Amino acid sequence: MNVPQYIPVKTVCAHYQVEVTFIQRLGDMELIEIQTVDQLDCIHEDHLGHLERLIRLQQDLNLDPDSLDVILHLIQKVEDLQSELFRLQSRLQIYERG
Repeated sequence: MNVPQYIPVKTVCAHYQVEVTFIQRLGDMELIEIQTVDQLDCIHEDHLGHLERLIRLQQDLNLDPDSLDVILHLIQKVEDLQSELFRLQSRLQIYERG
């Protein structure tokens, strides 16, 4: 059985060279999930990929956390539209073959 691994926020901040306040703000906005483990704010290891994506967006585009929320919403819309396009293309191929 796998035991969930939580990484202290301070460790994450040191590794990614970001401010603790940035991570806390992401948590306040519910863009990431912060858990308290042994009286330390921590992030589950499974959520690090999502956090890395947020950090890259913030650093590459120089965005504040509020803007990250908007960007994530737009990215989700694009991904939904791509899924819909793929689904419609698949349906169209059925009619083109028949």
